[in-house]
Amino acid sequence: MLRQQARFFRNATIFLDILVVSIAFLLAHYFSGSVGGGGENHEYVLVLLIVFPIWFGLFACFNLYSSLRIRSLSDVLIAVVKIHFAGAIAASSILYLTAHHGSSRIFFGMFVLVSLALIGIEKSSVKLFLSAIRKRGYNFRHILIVGDNERARRFTRLVEEHAGWGLRIVGNPPLGEVQNIPEICTTHPVDEVVFCLPKEQT
Repeated sequence: MLRQQARFFRNATIFLDILVVSIAFLLAHYFSGSVGGGGENHEYVLVLLIVFPIWFGLFACFNLYSSLRIRSLSDVLIAVVKIHFAGAIAASSILYLTAHHGSSRIFFGMFVLVSLALIGIEKSSVKLFLSAIRKRGYNFRHILIVGDNERARRFTRLVEEHAGWGLRIVGNPPLGEVQNIPEICTTHPVDEVVFCLPKEQT
């Protein structure tokens, strides 16, 4: 069930990103044409074919298709900025090496800026929305924290202070009672087990 849910959210995120990047492309095409920075249609198609694999490859490299449950909003937005900076360099380098110097610089610059703005808005909206519904008790995960040391206590406090993560602690057995984990998992719904080892054992 958890894997199916994760797969659904991943696919939904990819679809939403494709939609947003496509909208950014169309807006850049429109605005660049209105200021005299348009190019030939085949040049726009070429840019699109280069940009899509670079953008979505970078999204995956920066783990934006993994769970963002415990990542801060600022961390996600910084990743979005880095993706567009690196993507702009990579795409412009490919266009230069393939001798397509005629590709509209105004169009490409507008596309990068519009994509940065729209993707930033999209990621912020989705994260804030999911955080809000988790605080209301939806879309949460049950976790079992194993350990009775300072690390376990610190992690427990962290989970309790961040209701937006949507994590519910169902138990906190000490490390010496790991044999009881199967019994706990049969009597309580457990999605994840977190082992908190003392520093000297890591």
